[in-house]
Amino acid sequence: MLSDQVRAAIEQSDCVLAIITSSTGPAMEKELNYALGKGKLIIPVVEQGVGDHSFLKKFNPIFRFSRFDGNPGQVESQVLVFLKQQKLAKENRQALGAIIGIGMGLLLLSGLAKE
Repeated sequence: MLSDQVRAAIEQSDCVLAIITSSTGPAMEKELNYALGKGKLIIPVVEQGVGDHSFLKKFNPIFRFSRFDGNPGQVESQVLVFLKQQKLAKENRQALGAIIGIGMGLLLLSGLAKE
């Protein structure tokens, strides 16, 4: 069951960014199902190696990334092109692009820290 806080955040959002890794748990699936039910635009950024679970078939397109790829900006660029096609406001596209860049950077740093 989702908390009131999570439901409210989803309901107030223009879109939902989902960075899905091999360690993503079932709570995210519940949150994304709720967002789908609310008709929210979902941007799934999925780590290479995460299998094509039936849950992921709900999303089109899916943006793939690798922690070992030296070019995290590639995913950010792909998402920005997609958002432009969705006619999302320029300010929202730029903000989401920045969030993706930060998220990808943090994932890469966490990968380096584990090595």
